[in-house]
Parts: sequence; C-alpha cells; structure tokens
Amino acid sequence: MLSRDRIIAESTDLFVRYGVKSVRMDDIASRLGVSKRTIYELFGDRESLIQTCVEHFYDRQERRYEARMASARNVIEEFMLLLEDWESSVTVNMNFMNDLERFYPEIYGRISSERHRQGAERLKQKLRQGVADGLFFPDINVEFSAAILIASVSTIFTSPSTYHSAEISMSEAFRYIMMCFFRGISTGKGLHVIDEIFGKHFPRESDAR
Repeated sequence: MLSRDRIIAESTDLFVRYGVKSVRMDDIASRLGVSKRTIYELFGDRESLIQTCVEHFYDRQERRYEARMASARNVIEEFMLLLEDWESSVTVNMNFMNDLERFYPEIYGRISSERHRQGAERLKQKLRQGVADGLFFPDINVEFSAAILIASVSTIFTSPSTYHSAEISMSEAFRYIMMCFFRGISTGKGLHVIDEIFGKHFPRESDAR
C-alpha cells in the first residue's frame, strides 16, 4: 500500500506547481495510482489533506534552510545564505501562499500565524547570538530590532510600489533592507564580516557586467 508520507509529498508538489484550487482529488489519485477512497480514508477530507501538505511544505523548507545554514561561519552569513535560498524560490513560494490565502483563508491564517511566531523567535535568537559573538552592539533592543526587520521585509510583499518606484527588483530591495539593517546594528567586527559576505555572495550588478 502507498505510504501516507508519499501521498503527502506528491500532493504537495502538485499543489505548489498548479495551485490548491486547480488540483483535484482525482488528479492526486491519478498521479499516485490509487483510488480517491484511499486518500479520503487517510486524510478525511480535502481541507485536511491541504493543511497537512502546507505543513509539509514549511517543514521541508525548514530542513533545507537548516542544511543550508549549517555551513555558515556566523549568524550574519546564515542570514545571507537564507537570502540566497529565498531568492531562488520566492516566486514559487509566493504563488503557492497567495493561492492558499485566496481559496483557503482559514488554513492560511492558522499556519502563517504560527510560522510568523516561530520565525520571529528564531530571528531574536540569532540576534542574541550575534551580540554574544561580538558582531552586534551589546545594547541593541532585540525585540524592537526583530520587529523592525520583519516590518521592513513585509513591506516588500504588501507594498511593491516602494521598490518599483526606485526601479529595482524585489531581490535588490530585500538586499538593501538586509544590508542597511545589519550595518546599523553591527560592531566594527560585524561590519568587516558584512563587507566580506556581501561582496562574496551578492556582487553589485555593475560589477557583474
């Protein structure tokens, strides 16, 4: 019998690729070579399957991020590696989450709220680690600093006119926010790391031409 994990993984790929509204239970059953009854017996209904798949989507992202950041030498490089990974998947992720918010707002609200809380706590933990490592000023207000960064990044998604008017891409806007934020809270040691990492991971477009 087909495993539950396989059904979740395959269903998630279909939802991400084609959208939660477009993919029917018949499509999933056909892709997996099982009956719809089997899927319903395992998950109860379509909404339960979708919620499980969204959780799987986020868990898969978390595992990829953790593996990606394991090679980082410090918290600043962790953020830069995370940004690189974000840039490579932002379009797919945004389309998937926008589709979910539009057609299944309750699922979107429950899961995005919890993920936002977890992300904020992780960010504060990383900021404290940066302070302990001497990269960030010891007297920064961690709670407020985290709130500022989250609000700034959120603006990219909620008010795209803020970077369209400056004639830069979403990725460039994100880089500017990250660079300005971290330079503002960094010690001399931290600034040295930032200059090295930004030059290594994000060469200026004029340099790449």
